[in-house]
Amino acid sequence: MKTQLPRFAATWGALLFILGGMGIAVVQGLDHSVITEVDNSSATTIPLLDPSNQVSWSSVRHELVRAEYLPSENGHGLQAANRAHNLRTYFDSSGIRVFDWTATESSELVGLSLVGLGHGDALEPVEAGAVNQTGTRVEIRRPDVVEWYENSAKGLEQGFTLATRKDGEGALVLELAVEQARARLSGRSIELTTYAGRRLRYGSLIATDATGRVLASHFEVPSPDRLRLVIDDFDAAYPVVIDPLLTGMADAILESNQPDNGGFDASTFGGAVAIAGDVNGDGFDDIVVGARGWDLAGGLFDEGAVFVFLGSANGIVGSDPDTAHAVILSDQAGAEFGTSVDGAGDVNGDGFADIIVGAPHYQGTFRGDASLTVKGAAFVFYGGPAGITATSVAMADARIDA
Repeated sequence: MKTQLPRFAATWGALLFILGGMGIAVVQGLDHSVITEVDNSSATTIPLLDPSNQVSWSSVRHELVRAEYLPSENGHGLQAANRAHNLRTYFDSSGIRVFDWTATESSELVGLSLVGLGHGDALEPVEAGAVNQTGTRVEIRRPDVVEWYENSAKGLEQGFTLATRKDGEGALVLELAVEQARARLSGRSIELTTYAGRRLRYGSLIATDATGRVLASHFEVPSPDRLRLVIDDFDAAYPVVIDPLLTGMADAILESNQPDNGGFDASTFGGAVAIAGDVNGDGFDDIVVGARGWDLAGGLFDEGAVFVFLGSANGIVGSDPDTAHAVILSDQAGAEFGTSVDGAGDVNGDGFADIIVGAPHYQGTFRGDASLTVKGAAFVFYGGPAGITATSVAMADARIDA
């Protein structure tokens, strides 16, 4: 593979960036810049910042982001990094091995390999294929099926293209072996719980025939180390394309339990989120979540609230406001307490992390003078052996006024 770099006059003033593993070279000169996209077959040069060219730096950023998802060799094999889902996939003749984006090959999350193909229960074993890469696409070519992959911010798209129908009765079945994880059905998707502790989702299954007709399809999990793609290919026009998607899953979901009434005063739980530090000194970082439009039932309109959730050996403890470690309210209508939140560090040096919360519409007296008011304030709450113990701004350890 050759990387084609354009020539430029002011070589002494040029700065060359080669982004390894991305298939992108960017050359910046005194008078112009170019971006060169490289794949296995060609190089495309896009002039940038030339007086006669209107392409902006936003185009450069777009190309760099797109290039980050391109498959490439990195010394350990053909791989594709996926920052959006914190994944890195390696491709070989039998399938894929998936790791954390920044992890080494010693910490595999899951391996998926096509091991059976046929109709009904009459599945035939599938042999290893030949790996081929063309631009953004990686293929594992076998006599009966082409397995292909497209890596992007939406996830790792996996596809199977079958040129002709295999003999047999019943639905078409593709069986995949699962390694380093346990598979289970979760609605219309499969959840892969990895031995490393992460969860991945294998879903968005769709199958189409040569006419574009969508074929009925679903997942099955005959055992934790096997999953099946089942397609009703009766009267289907071949070739048939089967297309699932592998994505990361959140390790924890914190969800508001205050319903949206359709008005303008939604709770906005999660409108502000930050790492709080270790507020209770147990060795695990905690998080703080703001909800500037929070209205306590029967309470004050848009007073706002802040919720602290503790970390643990098993991750975040709690799933909604009712299970938060601490709930702090402003006790003032319209204050929108929790519009901004952050960890404050250990501001009083007691060994426990503290938090700071903003309330842009809070009104209070100025330095105790009842004749003067302030609008907008930030509040600091100290951590301690019991974590954050305050329940309202009246219990703040410090208040900073505008």
